[in-house]
Amino acid sequence: MLNCLLLACGVANMKRVVGGKAVAAYKHPWMGRLTITSLDERGYRRNFYCGGFIINNLYVLTAAHCFDNRRIINVKVALGSRDIVNGKKATIDVEKIYKHEDYMGDQSSIFIASLMKNDIALLKLSQPVAFSNKIRPICLPPHRMRGDYSRLLLVGWGATTAMSTNYPALLQEAVSREVPFAECNAKWEGELWKKQFCAGGDYHVDTRPGDSGSSVIFESRISGRSYAVGIVSFGYKIGLHMPSVYTKVSEYLDWIYKRTSDADYCG
Repeated sequence: MLNCLLLACGVANMKRVVGGKAVAAYKHPWMGRLTITSLDERGYRRNFYCGGFIINNLYVLTAAHCFDNRRIINVKVALGSRDIVNGKKATIDVEKIYKHEDYMGDQSSIFIASLMKNDIALLKLSQPVAFSNKIRPICLPPHRMRGDYSRLLLVGWGATTAMSTNYPALLQEAVSREVPFAECNAKWEGELWKKQFCAGGDYHVDTRPGDSGSSVIFESRISGRSYAVGIVSFGYKIGLHMPSVYTKVSEYLDWIYKRTSDADYCG
């Protein structure tokens, strides 16, 4: 069993997403960078990158669409460093990928928003994570958690400008706000559902390619902990006038706990 007395979930070690800034070292010790190696149609190896976050000692939570339409041969998770290029990090192989069984985004070769429901996946690591001040889990939200979502943190290694294809070496963070569901759903032409929520779309702060699967974080002033309330799912690729859409983690707690019964949680 884990010694969780000093490693409670969601506790940062201190109190660039578009419009973001580089975070202080180890502020988000639950964040991981996924390197997904697959074979293209000609048999050449290609690497793709997504975010993910530790929820216990054996599993990383991420987005199902990171694994769409790819002949995957290997997935690795880098943990323990905000600097994904030069930082000292722990790299762990993924033993198994559990995509939500009702996710349908991989059934089309083109993007269709209505197929992005249940965009959630669990990655079982090949070995347990050794928790420390640099690596620790984020808290999952309680079933009925409701906070002031006018302040959310978007965290990831994705592009830092709307049209950029360059990814930063340092983990980025930006403050955003939840967009009312009815307003967001209207902009997405009614293709969303209750297990999704929206944020951003204000021309300055949003998630971009490379941020997929990363955590949307709510910092509770009551408990002093960070909660993973969302998973980066999709957004509008050109410009920043559309809110991005996130998988609502609280809607999948039963699914998560059922599939991670072999893991230890630090509550």
